[in-house]
Amino acid sequence: MKISIILPSRERPKYLLESFESFISKAKNNKDIQYIGVIDDDDMETKEYKDTIVKMGKKYDVDIELYETPRIPFEQYLNTGATVATGDVLFFIADDVFCDKNGWDTLMSDACEEYLDEPFLVWTVGKNESWKPFPTHFGLSRKWVDIAELVTCHRSSDEYVQDIAQSADLRIIKLLDWYIHRQRQFGGKKRVEGALEFDKTAHEMYHGYDGRKPSMSIKNLKGHLDFDEESGTISTKELFEEIVEKLKNWKSYE
Repeated sequence: MKISIILPSRERPKYLLESFESFISKAKNNKDIQYIGVIDDDDMETKEYKDTIVKMGKKYDVDIELYETPRIPFEQYLNTGATVATGDVLFFIADDVFCDKNGWDTLMSDACEEYLDEPFLVWTVGKNESWKPFPTHFGLSRKWVDIAELVTCHRSSDEYVQDIAQSADLRIIKLLDWYIHRQRQFGGKKRVEGALEFDKTAHEMYHGYDGRKPSMSIKNLKGHLDFDEESGTISTKELFEEIVEKLKNWKSYE
């Protein structure tokens, strides 16, 4: 089974490198893992660090793929990464996630391999945030992505995929306690032990940038995809319902 790790990042090159290395160094078989980073084409700090990141991968005989994109809403980085992913399971992380388990890839393969012919959600939370009622980071089977033709359509992608899986009555595979999520400070309080500082990138993810707001919840009837409704873009709620219907009937795509 092949796994694609997809990691979006902005202006945090050292954390990007450390996150990648934590997964690469603890994997049992990197030959069956694809590592994808998605960065902004105006992120000079990370672009200047690309050679260092690639060189780190070479140390483990791993080719890290770094893709540049014009700046887009946060959730679209996941969709962009999925377009170049070739894995049977696509696993989406962030640059504040650090693997803490040797052989994590075997853990994932053993749990998922027999279900690759169906759409499923891999539900994970960090070792330090087991209290969460929804996945912090998640994986999707190739079948899910191919049928839905989309990973996510709003910023709270963790809750979105949970709602999709539950609404479509899909298999949910829970893999717990194998990475640390050092989620950044918010509102002056550290949400988890060891949280990183709340920085400009985190602020823009929560509040938007250049007058552009983050996409809204699927549960908000007025939610949309960060585009003008006058453009005819389908609303988030309608798109959510369309994807649920597709995935409910996944056997018809065989």
